[in-house]
Amino acid sequence: MIRKKIQTLTLSIVLATLFIGCGEESNEHVFGDTSKDAAITMSIGDEQQVLAGDVIEPNSASTRIEVEHIIDDDTKYVTILSGSATLLRGSYAVK
Repeated sequence: MIRKKIQTLTLSIVLATLFIGCGEESNEHVFGDTSKDAAITMSIGDEQQVLAGDVIEPNSASTRIEVEHIIDDDTKYVTILSGSATLLRGSYAVK
C-alpha cells in the first residue's frame, strides 16, 4: 500500500516536472528569449531574427541590410546583402 503511494507520488512529480519544462520552452519560443546577451557578427547571406531591443550596427559604409517583417506573427528578420554587421542583443544593445 505504501509502495503504491510512493510510486504514484513519484510519477506525479516526474509528470509535473515534464509539463513545467515544456511550458517554459514553449513560452520562450513564442515570446523570444530576450534575456540572452549577444554580439553576433553577420556577413553576406546571414539571416537572424530581430527581437525587441536589438540593435544592428553596420561594420562599414558599404553594408546593405534587408529587413523582412512578417505581419501575421509580428516577427522581423535581417539579412546581410553586402558587407557585414553586428547584431547586438540584451546588455550589448544598451548604450
